[in-house]
Amino acid sequence: MTRLSSLPRAPTAEMADSEGIHQLKQTIVALRQALEEAAGARDDISQTLRAKYEVEIAQLQGTIAVLRTELDEMRNGTQAAVVRAVATSANEVAELRQIITALREALETSRREHQHDIERINAKTKDKEIQMEGTIRAMRERLEQGATQSTAQKE
Repeated sequence: MTRLSSLPRAPTAEMADSEGIHQLKQTIVALRQALEEAAGARDDISQTLRAKYEVEIAQLQGTIAVLRTELDEMRNGTQAAVVRAVATSANEVAELRQIITALREALETSRREHQHDIERINAKTKDKEIQMEGTIRAMRERLEQGATQSTAQKE
């Protein structure tokens, strides 16, 4: 008689469950490993992208700093130019005011001199008029005397 223990056993439900659990555990381990590898790859990609963006951000920040510096220099230059223009304009306005004042004074002096010239000419004219009237009177008197003498001689 053969012993029952030497016969191969037929798979039991317990063995099937044990085998299924073992396969599930291996699947879980494989999934965990795949998940860890994916997480590592994701982290690598993240770090690569972060490094790339950090370099790009640093470049942009550098560009911004340069542009700000240029803008500040431009503002300072513009402000200096405005200050110079205002100072130049103020000087020109002051010079023009001085010129206007000088021209007004020259015009007033010229008017006064013209008025004095007119008064002198009028005085000379009046003097000549008086002299001519005197000369005319004297000539009339002589003419009248000559006419009177002539009439007296004829008589």
